[in-house]
Amino acid sequence: MRLLNQSLQSSLKAQDNARSADAYELLGQIYEDIGQQALALKRYQQATPLLNTLGRPERLASNLVRTGRMQLALGQNSAAEQTYRRCLGMAGLPGPLRLQCTEGLADAQRQAGSFEPSSALYSDLNKALAEQGDSIGMARISAKQSQNYLSNAGDRSSAQRAYEYSMQNLPQQVEDYEAYRPIEEAKEALAASAPSKEEKVALSQNTLNEQRKRALPPEAQLKEQLQMATLELEEGDVASADKTLEASESLDVGPSGKAALYKLRSSVDIKKGDYQSAVEAYQRYIAANEENLAQQRAALDRQSAILREQGDVDLALKDYLLQQSEQNLLRNKLPAQRIMIGLLLLLLLAVGVGFWVARKRDRERRRAYQLLGLKSLRTQMNPHFIFNALNSINNYIAQQDERAANKYLADFSRLMRMVLEYSQQDFIPFEEELRLLELYLKLEHARFGGQFDYEVRKAPGLSLDAVEIPPMLLQPFVENAVWHGLRYKSEKGLLTLEVRQTDEGKLLVEIADNGIGRSRSKAVKTKRQAQYKSTGLSNIHQRMELINSLYDKQYELQISDLHPQREDTGTLVTLSLPI
Repeated sequence: MRLLNQSLQSSLKAQDNARSADAYELLGQIYEDIGQQALALKRYQQATPLLNTLGRPERLASNLVRTGRMQLALGQNSAAEQTYRRCLGMAGLPGPLRLQCTEGLADAQRQAGSFEPSSALYSDLNKALAEQGDSIGMARISAKQSQNYLSNAGDRSSAQRAYEYSMQNLPQQVEDYEAYRPIEEAKEALAASAPSKEEKVALSQNTLNEQRKRALPPEAQLKEQLQMATLELEEGDVASADKTLEASESLDVGPSGKAALYKLRSSVDIKKGDYQSAVEAYQRYIAANEENLAQQRAALDRQSAILREQGDVDLALKDYLLQQSEQNLLRNKLPAQRIMIGLLLLLLLAVGVGFWVARKRDRERRRAYQLLGLKSLRTQMNPHFIFNALNSINNYIAQQDERAANKYLADFSRLMRMVLEYSQQDFIPFEEELRLLELYLKLEHARFGGQFDYEVRKAPGLSLDAVEIPPMLLQPFVENAVWHGLRYKSEKGLLTLEVRQTDEGKLLVEIADNGIGRSRSKAVKTKRQAQYKSTGLSNIHQRMELINSLYDKQYELQISDLHPQREDTGTLVTLSLPI
């Protein structure tokens, strides 16, 4: 970026339009690569008037293709159509560039909802690409035509045929995932519009059959195989889902793909009844997900560094313009002073806007980091509970209590499915959180042999339909009450969870147990237990701070003794939530 800045300044001073245009276009390509389409568009548009002076139509046409692509990405369909029409109106345009401009015009019309003109252009493009033997181009255009039929004409049958034609035209080897993405997008659109699950399965199976005939990017293969395995699992065909996942495990994909694979593998292993493998797969999912988050953080850091350099480039350009203005002032003296004052005011305004934009981007970057942190803290079930639950199942089996084992196993599977389902959601309905807690307490009550009773009470007439809560926010407190309070009580204990509304209009959740209390619990812990730190309680304060900051909530937490004067003091957890 610094070298580009220096090159741009020197070329502007030398009035070298060719070098200046090259620098602007290279800056635009850098911003396009990091997903900053608005900045990329600005740089491409800065290069356009410079290229107009060079008399080289192919350079200008390439610039217009990039400009139109960014306008489409930003939803500026009308502007993109004008850009591509300007490109097609140029004389002496080489054939490949004319095809690119035609495709861009068809894309702009499709996104604007104009079916007939875009459909005609796609048909012409397919004929031209067929004459050139460009199979990947034909596959891409047919995929776009499929989306055109589906979104603008409502013709799913024609869309299906266009998609099948697209898959059949794919070459035997496709190395670039971006080249395959239009075909993937067409398939996803067809799947979303499928009237039945059977048609979704058939579509996915046909796609897999065509993929297996070719060497496609592993990301594309994994995505399709995971979709197929998910459909098979929903149909109850666990064996087929397991076989599909086995084929996916050999694909060389990044941590994001591995995380998705391991998460689905955990669900399949639960359905198979292989809970040890399910736990291991879920642990691999957590590790891959953490690696993926680390890569995203690194990518954010790289983007931030480039954007900081972008600010330096803008400041350098402003400095150059200021120097030019000063020179003009010396040459023109009094008449130029008015122009100078105006330029200075514009400069101050630009600096102010630039400072505001920089502050806004910094806030967005911090928010992105906070979201990544919140995601890594979300819904971490205590692994001791998982392993002890599996041991309880083994005990039932050893005692030949098949009925109890099956009942416990069914409840455990439901709980694990709920945890996996909610793990990717920021908020869930409060009623769903209560269902999860009741299922968790039911399992712990059965495992501890009725050592304690529990009650979940909701105030009469209290409506929780509109109340949402972060998933697994209350579970660590319930877990702590059972494991560190009621577990060591000599007589039968009681755990209550009460939900009511305060006079101030807030939702109050009280979790109370008449166990031995926090002080005695610390004293009776074994050495191994003392070394173990509860994941839920260690991150709950951090998680609540992030939620309050990111979503402007006012969650308040208070933990105290339930009966301070008794030997068994118990514990009372009070959580105040806005409605």
